[in-house]
Amino acid sequence: MRAIVTFLFVAGITLLVGLYHALGRLQAAEGVVVQFHDQRGPGPWHGFPPGYRPHQPMRMVIGPGHQPAPRLGQSQGRSIHMTVVGKPQTDEHKAYQAALIDARERLISELRELKPDLAWEGPRLSKLERFITKRNTTSEYMKPPVDAVMWTTTLELELTPADQNDLLRHVRLEDARQRQLYLFKPMLAVLVVLLIVAGYYRLEDATKGYYTLLLRLSAVAAVALAAASLFFLV
Repeated sequence: MRAIVTFLFVAGITLLVGLYHALGRLQAAEGVVVQFHDQRGPGPWHGFPPGYRPHQPMRMVIGPGHQPAPRLGQSQGRSIHMTVVGKPQTDEHKAYQAALIDARERLISELRELKPDLAWEGPRLSKLERFITKRNTTSEYMKPPVDAVMWTTTLELELTPADQNDLLRHVRLEDARQRQLYLFKPMLAVLVVLLIVAGYYRLEDATKGYYTLLLRLSAVAAVALAAASLFFLV
């Protein structure tokens, strides 16, 4: 009996050591810089296309031939410029917040083109403010059924290469965190089961088998409780 308990204890310690080294490797992988290549050559900015109106899709253009503007992960060291028109709101502050939320959603949309299963919700709205180069808020009376003055905020943002690297770093960190979680949960589950089994055999040996049924029921309950905790809390 002692041999079984000793084996389970050593197996648990070995599992913990393996988990520690695996997480260490994943943490080291977070610093790997992903290189993106763009077949388009650099070119001067031509600004926004003529005829652009708010609330309509917009494509920024660069360089000779009106090629599409660089996107996140494809800028080759160039700044990325964005214009975001927020949804109309009933006051100026709400209009500004709505424009910030739309800007964050646009950033997340572009990041998800690089990583479709990205779970990161994006930077805080206060952090987005440092990307803003121009802010313009206008008011307009809306006829019935709205029958109110509505405010709209237009933001122009610039993402420098350093800003882009920071956003891509958050993507890598989120990816590493997800891998850690996927690896951590099953290994922790195995460890918990081993500890429960070891405790069961140890208590059964100490009680000389008088409480075998009770110990088995307790072990099953402990396994079920641990499984529920891992599923809902981790």
